[in-house]
Amino acid sequence: MDQQAHVPEVVVDDRSCISCGYNLRGLPCAGVCSECGASVSESLRDDLLQNASREYLTELLLGHRIVLITILVSIIVAVLAAIATYALGGSPGVGIALNFVSIAISIVSIVGYFKIASPNPRHVAGESPKSARQIVRYACIASLVIACVSFPLQFFTPAGSLDLITLLNVLVGLVSLVAWGMLFFGMMKHEQWLAKRVPDDWMVRRSSRYMWLLPVLYIVGALVLVGPLIALVLYWNFLDRMRKHLKSILETGAPADVKGRVSPPAIPTSAPTSTAPPPIAG
Repeated sequence: MDQQAHVPEVVVDDRSCISCGYNLRGLPCAGVCSECGASVSESLRDDLLQNASREYLTELLLGHRIVLITILVSIIVAVLAAIATYALGGSPGVGIALNFVSIAISIVSIVGYFKIASPNPRHVAGESPKSARQIVRYACIASLVIACVSFPLQFFTPAGSLDLITLLNVLVGLVSLVAWGMLFFGMMKHEQWLAKRVPDDWMVRRSSRYMWLLPVLYIVGALVLVGPLIALVLYWNFLDRMRKHLKSILETGAPADVKGRVSPPAIPTSAPTSTAPPPIAG
């Protein structure tokens, strides 16, 4: 009885609504949000994905599905490109067509990443502009601009000496590399943050390892050809594990029953801390 007497009847600290982000301080714990009508008690539950709004979880799931599909399509296109190059040689038309398909895949994947980085209404108020989620969105915008600029430039690439167009192509390539690097490192940290809210200890530990392992496999492993493929497969499996959790939470209210999902310590209810990706090596 004493414990029940000390349970507050109203929200005594800053808590954001899981649906719209409205500050619930001062509202009755048994009431509803003044802005959207969502239950206050639902917003006071532990900061886990299964307690997040259905709209937010749906955006995350759609984003993961889009990115996973584009990874598979990019692998298929790479194989077909190798076959076409071998069969038709260095035809300019083939090169332009492959570049167009590659840019189209990149744009679709950017849409997926942007959805994965959707804001959780519960954390918007206290989120840092340098959070991993924000870094992913900045990188998506930069990558989209680069994709729109790079395609027209290929029609002006000179066949002879170095000139301004060649320099622009090199510059765009370097900026694109930095943007995708930021996107990758930001994604790993953001996925780690999401994994803590499943919770999935396997994904939390693996995200830290993959931040250095996958770039090494992709870049250094390219010397033996299979490195990039191995890196993509590992990355795909990692993201697909989160997709399974999101799908299961939406369907059953609980994360997927996958091997290695050990619950870490209690999840804090505060907003995500600032997590900028490591600097990209030149």
